[in-house]
Formats: sequence, structure tokens, C-alpha cells
Amino acid sequence: MVTTKAGTDGRSGPAVFLSGVVAGLLVAFVILWGGMTAMKKEGVTVQVDTGRIAEQVRQEVRTAARRELPGQLQMMQETFVQRTTADALGRLATTKIDLGGFTVVTPPAVVAAVQSSLQEALRTGAERAARNMNMDTVADQLGNRAFALVQERLAGAFSDQRLVVQPWPGFDLPVRLVPR
Repeated sequence: MVTTKAGTDGRSGPAVFLSGVVAGLLVAFVILWGGMTAMKKEGVTVQVDTGRIAEQVRQEVRTAARRELPGQLQMMQETFVQRTTADALGRLATTKIDLGGFTVVTPPAVVAAVQSSLQEALRTGAERAARNMNMDTVADQLGNRAFALVQERLAGAFSDQRLVVQPWPGFDLPVRLVPR
């Protein structure tokens, strides 16, 4: 009579272990293959946080505006004064006054005096306007406008945007970008 230990069927321990490993690997492979097939068919949806990107742009625009606006405003003031003065003086220098048959050209001394007064008045007005301008408010307005534009443009750009990513040769994975 042959007796066996309770709970064993006559197979040795390593053979049972290896058959369990193979079965486990086979189940894992089937699950992985099924998941990859579903992913390849359905694709992956990636939500893009447009608000976070837009907020970063807003902060960058605010910082740049606060840093750059004073210098740009100064250059604009000088350009404004020079162009306005040149335009007005060009007209004044070529102005002729007709007095009873005599033509009088604007004397150079008068043109020079008007030029000096005009430049001073324009410069003073531009400086006063610049002093009254709140740079922080302007920078905030520019930043807020940039925020709105970035959110609007990104939402449009990512609306149903589809890409194909190839993580390895022969496996094309469709990726759909959606704004959040």
C-alpha cells in the first residue's frame, strides 16, 4: 500500500512553483495585451491645464511690463516730442504770409523760438502724463489681457487636437489633447 502526505498530489515543489509562474505570466500578458489593444483603439486623453499656463504668462507679462514700461515710455516721449516738433516746424518754416502783395517768409529766429517753446511744452506735457500713469495698473491690465488671450487661444488650439505618439516601433498610440 502506498501512502502519501496529506495535501500533495505527487508533484514536486519546484514544478508546482514554475507552473504557477508561467500561468501568472500568461495571465499578465493577456491582460497587458488587452489593455494595449484597447489603448491603441481608443487612445489616451490628456487634459492640458490652460489656466495654469495662462497664469504663468500673466505673471511674466506683469513682471516684464513693470520692468520695461518706464524705459519704453521715456523713449516714446522723446520720439513724440521730436516728431511733433519736426512736423510743426516744417510747416512753420515753409509758411509764407501775403501782406498787400508782399510775401513774408517766417524768419529763422521766430522758427527757433517757436521750436524751443514747442519742445518744452510737449516735453512737459508728456512728462506730466507719464507721472499720472500708474505703471502697476497698466502692467496688471496687460497681464490680464495676456491671460485671457492665452486661455482663449489654447482652448481653441487644444480643442479636439489629436496626436499620434509612437512609444516603440509598430505601436501607434492616439493621444487627444483637451483643455481643462
